[in-house]
Amino acid sequence: MRKKNSNRYLVVFCMLISLMFSGCAALVAGGAVGAGVGATYAYVQGWLERDYEVTLDQAHRASLSAIRNLEMNIEEDVRGVGSSRIKATKSDQSHWINLTSKGERLTTISVRSGILGDEAASRTIHQEIERNL
Repeated sequence: MRKKNSNRYLVVFCMLISLMFSGCAALVAGGAVGAGVGATYAYVQGWLERDYEVTLDQAHRASLSAIRNLEMNIEEDVRGVGSSRIKATKSDQSHWINLTSKGERLTTISVRSGILGDEAASRTIHQEIERNL
């Protein structure tokens, strides 16, 4: 009996170690249902991501409006065919918004606030984007 239990502990220990060193620190958190696909956020390595049921152009316009409403300065606004990238600053903190089209009416918006990522600040930006959709 002891042999089986010790093997289980070894397997669990190895799984925990592999998760710690995998470099993929993902945390999925739900939010209020809004203009998106169930309003589910994924916080991955400093980026807070969410899918919205809107076109890339709609998401881009809403993101720019959110930045203005939050009194940020737009430092960079690059638009491509299937993606856009915006960089804004406020009080010496940088904020990045990456938009990626996943279809005609589905866009992933990824927000990163600060070098290491600030989930609360990124969530505030997402909420303001949603208000502008």
